[in-house]
Amino acid sequence: MVVMGPDHLHSHRHHQRLQFYGRINGITSGYSISALIGLWIVNNYQASFISNDLIYAIILAVALFGFYNFRIRARCFAGDVGAISISFILVFLLIKLILVTANPFYMMFLVVYGIDTSMTIVYRLIRRENIFEAHRNHLYQILANESGISHVKVSIGYVLVQLIINFIIIKSINQLSYIWMILLSVTIIFMLSLFYIFVKTKKHSSLVIRHSSL
Repeated sequence: MVVMGPDHLHSHRHHQRLQFYGRINGITSGYSISALIGLWIVNNYQASFISNDLIYAIILAVALFGFYNFRIRARCFAGDVGAISISFILVFLLIKLILVTANPFYMMFLVVYGIDTSMTIVYRLIRRENIFEAHRNHLYQILANESGISHVKVSIGYVLVQLIINFIIIKSINQLSYIWMILLSVTIIFMLSLFYIFVKTKKHSSLVIRHSSL
């Protein structure tokens, strides 16, 4: 699941760039923990849907991986297998929670990643690109690789935004009606999509200016 690297890992920068083509340092572990925190709160204070021991075990495993990955010079990487594995685990927990509570709004625990992925797929389809090929069109890739923001800062940003959304959903889910929860979810999705489009438009404009100046 995890590929470990030796102390001289920085000498293999080309390999790192290929391996991190889809992800940036810290985003897999940090984002996963943000979702797991939300699930733990729900499990203990709203609706018990699974053993706490399982959540603790997953958090411990992800935190251990994050200790070596959530840093400027990562010492280990999740790779495709690790990222897909944790995705299946989170989706399993969320589906189980939704089945127990009959409340689909808990899927908002993954909305930041979800909007980024969905908008990126739409963007690539519009450009007639092969969506199964490696690319660097995710919002977090643009922020980290083209906007000059460090990987760790981008990862922290994703984690904080998702945590805020999680707490809003947890606080609202038992207080608002179904219609108001739909409106709240649509508003969050709209704002995230708007930010994605803004960054993409800004990137496109900067590329046009750069080419015209050549």
